[in-house]
Amino acid sequence: MDIYKIPGNVELTSYKRDNTDFLASLFSNNIKNKKQKTILLASNNFNESTMFLNGLGQNIAIFYHLFESLGHIPYFVLYNGSSNKLLNYYNVITPNDIIRKNIHIDLYIEIGMSLDASTRNYLKSIGAKIVKIYLGNILNIDIEVIQQFKSMFFNHHITGEVDDIWMSPHYLQNLQYGLGINQVSINKGRIVPYVWDPIFINYGVSKPLQWVAPSDWRNTDIIIMDPNISFQKGSFYSLLLINTFAKQCKEWKGNIIVVNGDKLNMNNNIKNFVLPRLKYISGRVKLLDRLKIQEVLEQYPSGCFVTCQWTNPFNYMTFELMYSGFPIIHNSDGWETFGYYYSINKWDAAVLTLENAIKKHSENMPIYKSHSANLLWKHSIYNPDIQREWEAIIQNP
Repeated sequence: MDIYKIPGNVELTSYKRDNTDFLASLFSNNIKNKKQKTILLASNNFNESTMFLNGLGQNIAIFYHLFESLGHIPYFVLYNGSSNKLLNYYNVITPNDIIRKNIHIDLYIEIGMSLDASTRNYLKSIGAKIVKIYLGNILNIDIEVIQQFKSMFFNHHITGEVDDIWMSPHYLQNLQYGLGINQVSINKGRIVPYVWDPIFINYGVSKPLQWVAPSDWRNTDIIIMDPNISFQKGSFYSLLLINTFAKQCKEWKGNIIVVNGDKLNMNNNIKNFVLPRLKYISGRVKLLDRLKIQEVLEQYPSGCFVTCQWTNPFNYMTFELMYSGFPIIHNSDGWETFGYYYSINKWDAAVLTLENAIKKHSENMPIYKSHSANLLWKHSIYNPDIQREWEAIIQNP
């Protein structure tokens, strides 16, 4: 009898046998044709205070857990070594120790930190493959730095001795630019799966962060957390959207909380021209400094979030909010079927989406949980499809 079929000749696809040959064995004497790789992951300093300041820190840690779950041996490469309790779990090595300890290295991956070309050359001489992963919109960043920060030296790309360039799928348009700026052959570029894990969202908090239904939807605060340091992630569109919603739904009395609003305060055009003309939310826009997402969720447990991303669709904030049950109105291309999606080209529909999230999120919660679970599993480091793709990449970089 086929145990994957139900009596009555009804076959359930969810019970079909998965091909899991890529999984690492739990028994050291039963490893089948699988080479365990030593992988160095280089990134910026990562600790409790920087964990939510830049997504790259979490990116590198999540890659660490992904590679570890596949049976490989990852290391963080950090200039200051293991200097905080958060890193006690991880293997950590400094650039100097790479040479001193004379360990075998199969793969060296840079994310947000670059070693000099001579150190890369040493790693290549001992058999390591040198890879740079880009998880930011490098073309837009480079253009903005040149145009807006003419006196600032921003060493964004250290070229030389790089074998491959890997790019997240939502930055496909940057792949050829990344190859060109690093002087890497056009056939050495690769799109790699985007991954996430909820390991950090509840780190250090007294209880899991979860959305709490407001006693009255009319008092719901709307929160914008985009960084406001680039046209890619700003508050302008979201403020216009909320102003229109307030015009059409006069019974809504909540405030608009703009985290990273200190950047708007520094802009005379925003202060003197834009904000005064948003008359339907006049006096209700609160510009706050930068806060960790944990702090925001604790202070506004019944908040509704709005984000507007331009050529920058995938982001961890959307994952964190959906995982915690918070409504987020997003325009992430590629995630159109998940949660409260809107298109910036369909203004009236976007306003209705915001209204639906504010008025009916409690009612929508069972469906929202299903959307969240499916989206998070789609990018989970434990999803067999994700693991299979990454294992193939690691074994044949």
